[in-house]
Amino acid sequence: MDKWIEGEIATQEVKQEKPSRLWMLYHLWAGICLKVYGDISGFSEVIQSLVSGEDSVFASNYAGFSAIIAVVPVAFGYYLSQSITRAIDGLAITQNRRAILKTLLPIAFFIGAILLAMATTQFWEVSVSSSRRLSTDLQQSDIQPVVAITTTQSSEGITEADLDQAVLANLETWVMDTILKKGKDSYADMGYDPENFKPQISASSAYVTTGDKKLAIIKVDIDNSVRSVTIIGLEGSELHRVSCIREGSRDIPVWSGECGTEIKKTHGVSIQP
Repeated sequence: MDKWIEGEIATQEVKQEKPSRLWMLYHLWAGICLKVYGDISGFSEVIQSLVSGEDSVFASNYAGFSAIIAVVPVAFGYYLSQSITRAIDGLAITQNRRAILKTLLPIAFFIGAILLAMATTQFWEVSVSSSRRLSTDLQQSDIQPVVAITTTQSSEGITEADLDQAVLANLETWVMDTILKKGKDSYADMGYDPENFKPQISASSAYVTTGDKKLAIIKVDIDNSVRSVTIIGLEGSELHRVSCIREGSRDIPVWSGECGTEIKKTHGVSIQP
């Protein structure tokens, strides 16, 4: 019987220690105020800017990271409110004064969050700008440079009047075959069997007429790891070919940068973007 009574007393003590829903909401308010501070001041954006990327893995990680950012300040504010109320309970003051302090505490949290946000917004905005600038610099440093060269050969009697869709298709095939041959040669030079060099290669081509010059533009993608753009034009009995190449999956700007400069030098034309 005595053990049963002791068990009941212990159960009641546990129930008394468990916070009521009202007190849970009370402490939760502090977490919400802290979350409001992070959103208004820009602090949350600073933390989110630390994660960068472009693929699907990044998207998944970013979503999880954003969820953590939303939960952590609420949890911390909850814990902070509990700690402060316990400290108030330990003060050597009357019960009425403790009640007044606890009543004013949620108001103080809200006003403090707004005032602190106003005071630190500019600082966090500068931090976000710096973080974005650093991220952009890092991304740009990963972009491989464009290499542009010009070769000249006989046009074999072809004139601009002959540049129709059939000729364009033949030029596209010729460019692809040339790239594959050079790739096989490089593969063999590294000691591998050139017959095993079988990349996935795709191409697209079109004519561009600027001024009195008609140019064939052929874009080639090799295994999504090398991009090539070939610009072919005729000058009298000569065929001028500008080849622009870049490692990576990024497209090559045709009319700007290294490629645009080489086209201007070789074909004497340019198109302002």
